[in-house]
Amino acid sequence: MSDPAEESWCPYAVEGRLPEKIDNAVPLVKAGQAPDPGFDIGTHLSTPVRLADGQVYGTLCCFSRGVQRDADIDRLRYTANLLGEKLSEGAGEASR
Repeated sequence: MSDPAEESWCPYAVEGRLPEKIDNAVPLVKAGQAPDPGFDIGTHLSTPVRLADGQVYGTLCCFSRGVQRDADIDRLRYTANLLGEKLSEGAGEASR
């Protein structure tokens, strides 16, 4: 799924306005600290996908409508790092 950047949580996480792991996002939305998606988000995880040069390519994120106390941001970070490496490899091959 994709949303316009100004309505998305992704820039908030990349810019540090929201943490990468939020156990219960409902209070943040109610306080106006996060965009309102129109439905309750319990747990939200988001981490940047960075290319080899450090440039942010995008983000990987996931959410649950319920609160997931055992959500694992480390797995999402690991996946984002792998994706960043693969994208960087592809960019290097394309420029040859």
